[in-house]
Formats: sequence, structure tokens, C-alpha cells
Amino acid sequence: MQSPLMSRLSSSLPRLSRRTITAIHALILLALSLYFERFFYGEGANAVDEGWPLYAAMRLHAGGTLYSDVFFVFPPGHLLPAWIAYALDPPGLIASRVIYSAFNTALCLAMYVLGRRLMPPAYAFVAALLLCIHSPHSHISHFMFGYRYLLFPVLALLAFSRWLESEQHRWMMIAGLWTGVSLCFRLTPAVAVAVGMAAGFLAAKRDLGDWPADGLAFLGGAVAACTPVAMWLLWTVGPATVWSEIFVRPVEMTRLQSLPMPALHWPKSWGRWDITYAFEALEFRLGLMLYASYLLAAAVAWLRGPTTAVLRRPLVVAVVVWGAVYFTRALGRADYGHLDSAMPPVLLLTGFALSRLEVVLRSLWPERQARRVALTTAALVLLASILAQRVDLWFLGYAGTKVPMQIADKRTRHLGFGAGAAFDRTAMATVRLTKPGDIILDASSIPLLSALTGRMGPGGADVIMPGTFRDEYEERAFIERLERDQPVLVVVPTQDFDRLEGRGLDRYAPLLSAWIRERYAEHERHEYWAILLPRPSVAP
Repeated sequence: MQSPLMSRLSSSLPRLSRRTITAIHALILLALSLYFERFFYGEGANAVDEGWPLYAAMRLHAGGTLYSDVFFVFPPGHLLPAWIAYALDPPGLIASRVIYSAFNTALCLAMYVLGRRLMPPAYAFVAALLLCIHSPHSHISHFMFGYRYLLFPVLALLAFSRWLESEQHRWMMIAGLWTGVSLCFRLTPAVAVAVGMAAGFLAAKRDLGDWPADGLAFLGGAVAACTPVAMWLLWTVGPATVWSEIFVRPVEMTRLQSLPMPALHWPKSWGRWDITYAFEALEFRLGLMLYASYLLAAAVAWLRGPTTAVLRRPLVVAVVVWGAVYFTRALGRADYGHLDSAMPPVLLLTGFALSRLEVVLRSLWPERQARRVALTTAALVLLASILAQRVDLWFLGYAGTKVPMQIADKRTRHLGFGAGAAFDRTAMATVRLTKPGDIILDASSIPLLSALTGRMGPGGADVIMPGTFRDEYEERAFIERLERDQPVLVVVPTQDFDRLEGRGLDRYAPLLSAWIRERYAEHERHEYWAILLPRPSVAP
């Protein structure tokens, strides 16, 4: 019990309005996210996931046609930041990172606003704080494709929440509009949020007579967003190519590049990196357990009838189903990059779970004590996340890399050893052994090589990885392209894809591998990659 003095002091303190609390939280989140994101502008280089959009942008600015002679397997919006960055500051490495970080920061703020519609301000703030400083490992590896484009599904859910409040068809149309925008950037987030809102719609138990009108409003918004992009694609490459390159080939690539969940394990030592790796393996299971718990509660509530607490909150149902469907993408290729991209909904629902903990504790203890315990638990969750992911080392200046990357004009850095250093040496050797205008062939899945060296590939399906060629016909067509304009240099991997046996170049591109061996000989090797030059008898 509080003393009389403390009670008088508490009553004399001004109570902040809801708007003031929101403004304070938003400013803190904005400042924290911007500060955290700036750590990674000059860190590392992802030769595949970061390099592919930049290389595609490079070819587009040179007059190429997307999905024809510019190989890409994502919707065109996914390429837009790299295209803008390349136009502003070729090759666009740093400029694209700034654009991506803006998406990340906007997502943190939007997720906070969505959280305010689900839970009390303090817990929405904790969930957004968790998101602001999450995934430094993926940030430095520039894997944040999910973070960038989850903004649009969150905006769709915010519109859906307004529809739940007002039942006005225009809000359902706006939800469809943002879902359509999401579809133009990345397929899985758009599909996931559409399924989530459908579940929320059913949970709302609206009059059946409203379903057609609301459904048409949603569909109209989605079509309005997608139609300009769809018309452009149909005009430039045709429906068969759109279907093959955006829908069919990515599924085949995911199948051929699948990875199992990392096994649960204790840290090999109490070193921070070992703890981080063990925590990442645990996060897969924690995410599955979280969604299983929510979905089980929703299923039980559904069986009990529409008056149960869960189904009286259809926005919760929509968010849970959205997150659960999206999380399945992380299970196809279960590496930390895909896991971290699926974490924003998990973190939002973690905040919601903490808010429900306070509700449960209020039935056992006095309100003030219950709130104190729940908020202390939230603080401990935040602290555990910070320590497990080494976030504190970034803020203390003990993390990051030190060696400037020569090929990037020293605007980003690497560790001085490992893949980053080997890539830098390979790229510098490529510049040394070629001249501007020369065609090179990257057969090692590192499209950033062409983007940073300024040496074009042959075009067509020239980002070689499992799934690039779906059949022998496609592979032979690419070889015919090479024979018309033989590359002056070839880069091949010295290890199997993902370092897994059976994923070597000779397995997923056997005809191309044989063609390279026949015409090229190794000139030099840089750990992960070998540079080949034409044999004298077949020199171009």
C-alpha cells in the first residue's frame, strides 16, 4: 500500500492525454529506429539478395526489359528501391540501403499504431521497441526483404480495423488497395494478409448480406492497385512470361533451395556469437509455439460460438492468421534471414501476449501489482532480446566491421576475412582482367559482382542458382546466348550452393557446367570463387 505522501504526489502529477502518449512513443520509436538503422549503411555486402535487385536495376537502366533479358523472379515493386537508388547514385549500394531503412522505420511506426488497436499503449510500445532493434544479424547481412515490404500489409490491417469499427465499405476498399500494393512488391505478405483479413471477416460474424458488398469493395481496391502494373507487364512481356517468372519459377526455386530448421542446441560457449546462433534456432520454435497457442485458442472459441472473447476481437484473429501464414515462408528455406523477415508479426503478438498476462494477473492480485509484474516481465523480454542478439554491442560501438571494401569505393566494410574479403578480391580481379564493355558470366550466384564492377552479364537467365533453369530447353537457350557473345571471364563457385552436397553447379546446371569446362580454364582462386579465362583455342 502506498503512503499518504506518495498518494498525494501521484494524484498531483499531470495525466498525459492519449494523444500526448502516442506522440512521445512515436518520437522515441522514430529516433531509435533511425539511430539503429544507420549502423548498417556502411556494413557488409550481400552478394545475392542485395546484389540481385541492383544488377537488375543496372540492366534496366541500360535498356533491358524486365522478365525478358533482365532475369528477376519477384514482382516489379521489389526492384523499385534499387532502380531509384541506381538512378540517383550508381551502382546504388548505399542509396538503396537508405531507402530500405526508411521502409523499416515506417514499419516500426505502423506496427505501433496497429498495436494500439490491439493492446494498451505500454505493451504496443514494447512490441514496437522489440521490432526497432531486432535482427542486427540480418541487418548487417542485408537480408531484410520481409521487413521492407510488411509495411503495406500493416496498412491494410489498419484499414481493416477501421472497417470493423465503422462497417463502411470504403475502408474495405482501402484495405484491398494496400493489399494490391503489397502484391506488387512481394507475393507472400500480400497473400498472408488477405487470408488473415478473410479470417477476421468471418470472425466478425457480420450479416451474410454484407459479404458480397464488402468482398467487392476489397476486390475493387486490390484490382485498382494492381491493374497499372499488370497492364504494363502484359504489354511488355505477355501473360505467359508473367506467370512463369513471378509465380512458377519462385516456387521451383524455393523447392530446390529449401533448408531445414536449424537444430536446437546449447551455445557451444558463453561467447556472444554462440548465444546468438543458439537463440536463432530457438526463435523458430518460439514462433511456432506462439502461433499454435493463438490458433488453438481461436479454434476453441469458434467451436464455443460467436460470443467468446477471442471472436469478439476479429482484428486479433486477422493478425494471428496473417502472421501464421507468413511465418510458413520462413519454414521453406529456414535460415536466419527468412526467419528474421517473418518476425515482425511475432513481436507484435508477443506484446499482445504480455498485455493478456496483465489481465490474467489482475484476477489474482491487486491491479497495481499485476501491472507492475506484467511490465517487469515485458522489460525482461526486451532485455533478453537485446542480449541474445548482441544489440547492446552495436550501441556500445563494439560490433561491426573494420576493413573498407575496395570495389565499393570504401563506402562499405567487411571483416577482412571470409566471404566479404573473398568477394572484394574477386571483384577487384574482375576489374583488373577485363575492360569496360566486356561481357562476363557469373555462374556463382553473386549478381552484386556485375553491379559493383560495372561489367554486364550476357542477359537472360544470368543469375545462376538452383531453379534458374527449369528444364533442359531453358538451359540450352541460355548457352546459345553465350555462344553468340562469349564472355571474356567466368566466375564459378568453389563450393556447392549452401555448402550442401548435391547442390553443385554440375547438378543444377549440368549443360552450362560442361560448356564452361570445355571453353575456360582457371586463372586464379579467391577462397569461395574461382576466376576462369578462355582457353587459347576458344578465346573470343
